[in-house]
Amino acid sequence: MKSEIIRRGLAAVMAVAVGATAAPGIAAGYPDKPITLVFPWSTGSGIDAVTRVFAQKLGDELGQPVVVLSKPGSASTIGATYVQRAAPDGYTLLIGDGGTFAVTNSLRQTPVFDAVNDFTPVSLLVKTPYFVLTNAESSVNSLSDFVSRAKAEPESIAYGNVGVGSLAHLATEDFAAKAGIKLTAVPYKGSGEVLSALLGNHIQFSYTGGALTHIRSGKVKGLAVTSAQRIAAAPELPTVREATGVDSVAEAWWAIVAPRGTPEPIVQRLNAAIGKVAAQPDLQAQFADWGFVFGASTPEQVTTRIQAETARWKQVIQVAGVPPID
Repeated sequence: MKSEIIRRGLAAVMAVAVGATAAPGIAAGYPDKPITLVFPWSTGSGIDAVTRVFAQKLGDELGQPVVVLSKPGSASTIGATYVQRAAPDGYTLLIGDGGTFAVTNSLRQTPVFDAVNDFTPVSLLVKTPYFVLTNAESSVNSLSDFVSRAKAEPESIAYGNVGVGSLAHLATEDFAAKAGIKLTAVPYKGSGEVLSALLGNHIQFSYTGGALTHIRSGKVKGLAVTSAQRIAAAPELPTVREATGVDSVAEAWWAIVAPRGTPEPIVQRLNAAIGKVAAQPDLQAQFADWGFVFGASTPEQVTTRIQAETARWKQVIQVAGVPPID
């Protein structure tokens, strides 16, 4: 009996020792094949362009290709659940936004996933205010003009968002409630589709992140930005508060996460690589020109952001009276 206890004790000690020495080895051999980065929206948007440029640079840093896979639908939850169910080996990652992590499940009576506990945080990535847009041919030339028209024609104006439960959806509803207007929501699978609908005059209004290139080209008309201050990339655009007196501030933000249970050495390897990519001045300048602020973070900061944003948007849902989506 005594010898059996000793044998089991030695086995346990050896297991701990092997695990301790194997952990660094996991990172040393990672990655040895291409990585899939799931993009849970349709293509053709500003954040789509950012994601693809970032993926190429991250692949260069890691020594293996990072392949962007678009899996749009259901306000990004289709792509998110795909990653949630993937093997926790570091070869399937998700780029999600505030809607993915903090809003969608707040509008559901039965959440699809737990944004904190069902994923392993890796790093924050980019952020941008929403650009408040209307059609290029519209007679509306300011956000205050738009509010006046919306009050005169309640529920006659359609606005597009990237899905019911998206952050853009909640941000628009927050503004509408505070401005005293009623709009008709039309959901799409991504901001690329929203912009196409705006160009085709199928909708008349949108909160869209990363739309600066479309404003500059004259394809759409920018009315304001949703940040607290004007942004350097488009100083001519007033804030929502400046344009209307409505205190409604929102920021689109994106983060990289992995499936729950991804080994810590792999998370550290990814986080370090993202940090190096984010520190590249040319890439920072390129994204800034598109209206995005590019910067990495610790995994812990991802969790903190998710928790803070979830609390904030739950309050907005209650105040604005946004109904559940299930």
